[in-house]
Amino acid sequence: MATAAKYYTLRRSIVRKVPLTHPIMVSGEEVDELWFERPKLKHLRGVDLSKGLAEPEKLQSVIAGVAGIAEDEAGELDYEDLQAVSEVIVGFFFGSPQDGSDSP
Repeated sequence: MATAAKYYTLRRSIVRKVPLTHPIMVSGEEVDELWFERPKLKHLRGVDLSKGLAEPEKLQSVIAGVAGIAEDEAGELDYEDLQAVSEVIVGFFFGSPQDGSDSP
């Protein structure tokens, strides 16, 4: 399966990769892994951190921002993959996630 080249050209702030059990389409290509950069303030706009990432539409926005994909593309994540992605994002705030690997 193809991996969109843009994931390899994002800034060096990429620190985690999540393989997808259920690939999604990103920019017209089937993608079987997503790369995540550390969240920045701009990614957390409108997110109430006291509630965590429990609001699906806000979680979708955060995923899209830190993965560098469109929100509608992030919305196509399967629930199984969403769990792995959520662990990685939460790991940015509360320590190293179990899923994902260091950047290349």
